[in-house]
Amino acid sequence: MIINLGDAPFKAFIKVTYPKGTCTCTLGSTTYSHSGGGTATFEVNKKGTWTITAAYNSISKSTTASVSTRGETKTVSLSYTTYLYKLGDECKSVSGGWVTAAKKFASDSNTNAANIVCNRNSDNIYFTNKGATGAILYAKNKISLKDIKTIKFKGTFGYTDDQYYVRFCIWSSFGSTTMDNLVVVRDGWKGLGDFSIDVSSLTGSYYIGFAVYGWENSSVTMKQLYLEV
Repeated sequence: MIINLGDAPFKAFIKVTYPKGTCTCTLGSTTYSHSGGGTATFEVNKKGTWTITAAYNSISKSTTASVSTRGETKTVSLSYTTYLYKLGDECKSVSGGWVTAAKKFASDSNTNAANIVCNRNSDNIYFTNKGATGAILYAKNKISLKDIKTIKFKGTFGYTDDQYYVRFCIWSSFGSTTMDNLVVVRDGWKGLGDFSIDVSSLTGSYYIGFAVYGWENSSVTMKQLYLEV
């Protein structure tokens, strides 16, 4: 018996890895779904470009996969990681870009003008202040932390003598000093590299960034900053 494959139903496979929540695979009016995270293998019955979406509570990420040949398998991976800065990319669609401002550091009454240095290099932002007052570097947009578990930083903090002169900060709003309206603060220490901050108790939108004081050679070199569920 001769089988004409041209008359056989189309069948291909899209294999998706995602961390948790639910995953859908859609083309036109056809949708397949999977829940629980891990690996989902969708047997699809149409040629074309399928949209794959993973969702966890209020967070979703999407990508596409195109199939055109019977029996082929396409593999994709989805992550809920959201970058605020990544190796030279300021991720402006989320962060709004990274900006600086002069502010008094904590209750210090010193009002000398800041002398901010913010070098935007190929794979990092280097931030320091050479004036005898405070300064901040922050994502211009307020960032929603709803359903976010951790914020992760890759880079280094630097200082000469006092770890409290360089800080990672989350502000509900800005005041006249770097310490006004803080909801999270982490002091640095010389050579501090990667760290993770638990923000699972926060559900609103906040300003995220760093504060340095003009003395002690306080500085931040940021290579990556991102959110994870």
